[in-house]
Amino acid sequence: MNKVKFVLFVAGISLALAFTLSCGGVDTDNQSSESGISSSSSRNNSSSSIVQSSSAVLKECDAVFNPDNKFCYDGVVYDKCGGKIYNPVTQGCLSGKVEEKCGSSLYKQATQFCYDNLIYAKCDGMEYSPAIYVCRNNVATPAKCGNESYNPLTQYCENGTVENRDFIDVRDGKKYKAIGIGTQVWMSENLNYEVTGSVCADEVPANCAKYGRLYDWKMAMALPDSCNNRWCFPPEKHRGICPSGWHLPSATEWGTLLGFVGESAGTKLKATDGWINNSIFYGNGTDYYGFAALPGGDGTSGLGTGSCGWWWTATEIKKEFYAYSRLIVGGTDVEGSESNKSGFHSVRCVKD
Repeated sequence: MNKVKFVLFVAGISLALAFTLSCGGVDTDNQSSESGISSSSSRNNSSSSIVQSSSAVLKECDAVFNPDNKFCYDGVVYDKCGGKIYNPVTQGCLSGKVEEKCGSSLYKQATQFCYDNLIYAKCDGMEYSPAIYVCRNNVATPAKCGNESYNPLTQYCENGTVENRDFIDVRDGKKYKAIGIGTQVWMSENLNYEVTGSVCADEVPANCAKYGRLYDWKMAMALPDSCNNRWCFPPEKHRGICPSGWHLPSATEWGTLLGFVGESAGTKLKATDGWINNSIFYGNGTDYYGFAALPGGDGTSGLGTGSCGWWWTATEIKKEFYAYSRLIVGGTDVEGSESNKSGFHSVRCVKD
């Protein structure tokens, strides 16, 4: 009997323990549930941490910035454009408006269009194919030279004859483009022929390929060093360092160019578009001329590179240390200038 009682006692204890453990299990579940809330909270914190981490990944900018007026893209902080963010790879901010890029330059989509990574003015608000048409008096018409069609991107019309825009300077093998404007044929690139003493803008070699080389006056004229300090009275058509068949334009020849593309042959031309993004020269805002007045600035100082440029003429003035030059500044103004002959300017040649 005692054994039976003992067994029953043990069994009772086991049941009690089982019940206790079972309650402990319920409590554990409750604790798990509470812990689950805590875990949820922990997950929320983790989620918050992930969001913050994700945000940090998106920003990838070490600098602290105000997201109201700035944004971060690929580790760089940019100003918003009119309160908007944009993709700096394909877009940019121009006059407070998000515009697309054409190559590396921005253009105004309302008045311009992109063709083969070059920017062109719309013709009376319309886009056209620059390889087939030319815009004259706000009308896009097929490019004709006499009765012969031509490609304005690679050819031009001179006195009723189609000529190729590309030509090679046999002295160093460099290729240049030319363009017929009115009664003249101009190089549509700055000269990049190396002579002793010539320099690249800002002394950066890559700038020679972009802007051409810069020369003082006697270098540009291929005259003795003393000509920078006295009058040398060159002839009207003086080759200077231009390729064979070309010459350094006189002040009068520059005036002829400016007279054709806009105003009279005065000292200043106010063009509607000037050069677009410092790459393409437009005359009166309706006619397209591929003059490409890339602004190489003035010498090695970095003055004006990319925003203004000077071009030598072959014309001396009354001051013996000076010669006429042409200055294009701000993308719109083309004006006469008097430059000290020892300064460094770009050279643009005109065909004989």
